Amino acid sequence: MLGSRLDLEMPEIGALAAILALWRDYGWRVSAPLASAGYLLARSHFPPYGALAGLALEFAVWQYLVLAQRVARQPFPALEHR
Repeated sequence: MLGSRLDLEMPEIGALAAILALWRDYGWRVSAPLASAGYLLARSHFPPYGALAGLALEFAVWQYLVLAQRVARQPFPALEHR
């Protein structure tokens, strides 16, 4: 399938794996901006794609940190009954 648009290179496979892993734990709020940033960077790193990808990555990291902090505040079920 050389020359096909469905051929994936190693960085694209890594980005898809990261998106799926984050989606399972943190949902679409982290994975959707990460997927859009990956798409934009696959198109081009030059303006406007690079700047838009940077904004999408910033939003994904912000959502990741907010959700990780929210998860850290939740009590552990095993410790509640002691």
